[in-house]
Amino acid sequence: CWSCFWTLERWSTASGRASFERFVRSWPNRCPLWIVTFILSLGNFLFTLDVYRNWEEGTKFNPYVFKLYSEVSQAQWIFLFFVTSATFSVSLAWALAEIFRESRADVENMKSDVEMYVEGIT
Repeated sequence: CWSCFWTLERWSTASGRASFERFVRSWPNRCPLWIVTFILSLGNFLFTLDVYRNWEEGTKFNPYVFKLYSEVSQAQWIFLFFVTSATFSVSLAWALAEIFRESRADVENMKSDVEMYVEGIT
């Protein structure tokens, strides 16, 4: 795996394309919080999905927790699925935009006005 990465890195550097090293050096101009938000919200979605599927079996020895989960309505589960999936979808889109954004000489930030406005709204 490492040899494949090393070979592709050498080829992309030799052809004058962006390399991983240049990407890492330009990292302060990017927003890693979108990537963290994506990872955490994906984990939250997977946790919600697992709890929805297995809460009865997992709480059979704890009557208090069983009572709490049995009072959660179907609409609340659907709302949780919607919110968590929407959060990780939006954060994935912005994480990809941050990763593939062009930067000049790995120093200057190249965000367009439209991207800043849309990012502010979301």
